[in-house]
Amino acid sequence: MVACALLLIASAVQAQSLRRIAFLPFEAEQANDQWLGHLVADLADRAMATNTLADVPDANQRARGRLKMRISYLDAAVRDPSAAAAALDLDLVGRGWVRTEGSQAIFDLELIEIDAGTRLLAQSFRGPAADPTEVALNIASRCSEAVYGAPLLAYASQVVRPLPLRAGVLEAFGQGLASLDAAGGAASTSDVRAQSRELIAASNNLASVVNSQPDLLWPYDALMEASSAIIELDPSVSAAYVNIGIAQAALGDLQGAVSILRQGRRMAESDPTVRLALANYLLDLAARGSIRREGLLEEARAAAGEATALAPESQSAWVMLGAAAFDASDYEAASEAYQRAVDLDPVDPVCRLGLGLALVRLGLWEEARPHLEATLELDPAGPYGRRAEGELDRTALP
Repeated sequence: MVACALLLIASAVQAQSLRRIAFLPFEAEQANDQWLGHLVADLADRAMATNTLADVPDANQRARGRLKMRISYLDAAVRDPSAAAAALDLDLVGRGWVRTEGSQAIFDLELIEIDAGTRLLAQSFRGPAADPTEVALNIASRCSEAVYGAPLLAYASQVVRPLPLRAGVLEAFGQGLASLDAAGGAASTSDVRAQSRELIAASNNLASVVNSQPDLLWPYDALMEASSAIIELDPSVSAAYVNIGIAQAALGDLQGAVSILRQGRRMAESDPTVRLALANYLLDLAARGSIRREGLLEEARAAAGEATALAPESQSAWVMLGAAAFDASDYEAASEAYQRAVDLDPVDPVCRLGLGLALVRLGLWEEARPHLEATLELDPAGPYGRRAEGELDRTALP
């Protein structure tokens, strides 16, 4: 019966003419509450967008069921609902204020129907400041009821879901969105230098979020937006290509990640980082059984080789070259690359394991043993140590 009710709700929502709704960032009197206002508006937009989905997309499409426009990329000075609606072609605008009381955050919201000039909803919402995700879902669901007569589709809780958050993640996300606001303001005054500065700040903050907690899906599209805007201003900024690649790969689009990093490889001719990221995702793509496996491995080896030429003291570059050669079954080249990595950092279990495995494949058991034993000592309870232990057991002399 519950499943049938959800289907009926979904059908009722879809049957109506879907209306364009977005939330302005909640304003705050205290500067350190501003990130909450940005975050909850962004998450509520994302949740509301699930009502535009005719079918639930697969897992790789999560976090893409949202409005295509970003309210927070407008000039930060635009706080008038009518002006925001005109700029983004909206039917309804949510706006309000946020404040914190101890560990709680309070959001005062009003939902305004622009054409009629009427207030469709006025309500306060309360939740933990440390993770306001549930508040954002409640706001979006209440607005959905006010507009459509039905709460959010069940899929909304998959797109916007509460997660244990690491320290600093929400602040960095809010700072990233605030920099996007500032970039929009700079763009409106044709201040290209300020726009570029704010976009880079946004990209860096958002990249720090996804690097520290990659299981959060909601920062990825903002990261792609900021990085894409950087490329439009300056196509030689290598970090922008890498950040887009990271975001696309995290959302399951390895082909898209490889494509943007190929572009970065052409545009940032002297940057090893783009080449390392490209080689990494090419190896991932090849490991999935692509019919172009040999071509992907060859391209990965070439990209990693360029990285070692550009940064010969980079241990990561030699590890990547070793991995590419190993996957291509060129164990001689793999052992040489991993040896260079070991020379640069002899206490890294990754390169010690790689060298040990390459030597095993070459039949050089005694040469491999010290590296496998070193890996086990360096990472006794981790995945590298367990792999080394298994290899030592398998190749143990009778």
